[in-house]
Amino acid sequence: MVKNIIYTMFLILTFSCSSVKSKKDLVFDQKFEFCTNEAYNNLVNNYQRDTLLYQKINIHHLLENKLIRDGFLEEISKSGYSKLLDKEIPNEFFEEFQTEIGFNPILLFPINSHINCYGILYERLKLYDKKNWQYDFVLAFNEYEAGGMTDIKSPHLKNSIDKIPENKFQNIIYRKLFLDLIFTYYN
Repeated sequence: MVKNIIYTMFLILTFSCSSVKSKKDLVFDQKFEFCTNEAYNNLVNNYQRDTLLYQKINIHHLLENKLIRDGFLEEISKSGYSKLLDKEIPNEFFEEFQTEIGFNPILLFPINSHINCYGILYERLKLYDKKNWQYDFVLAFNEYEAGGMTDIKSPHLKNSIDKIPENKFQNIIYRKLFLDLIFTYYN
């Protein structure tokens, strides 16, 4: 009987702690998405006003879809993005992309706005600490930045991808930074 009570208490404690972590993780996801969207909406609103709002709002999805259609991105996964970083993407690809969407989107691919959100959520809101994957990601990405951010094939950049859990990487908010880097690197 006592063993059953102890076992039950252990299970309750285990699951309640894991649900607190998942709630905190969910809060981080929501705040990170809000931060990145806010920064991005500022860019979109400062861009020329015309009828291309859909293309501007969905620029990352559109680029990712073109990368898939043209065979550069094999799958939406950490492995797929690591392989993508190893490939050479010709200028013609980006020229076609600009023609398809109807404008040059260079200003919509800011290379630091997404990483700045990690800093805000760490320094100001304390939504993660040194035990979380976000902290490990930022450290790995900082190594890439310290190298001058000049080589898209950098092992530091691939290492930063590896720090993101696969289930998180399925959310576009965690891939936007890499799409920004790819677009600006080749343009």
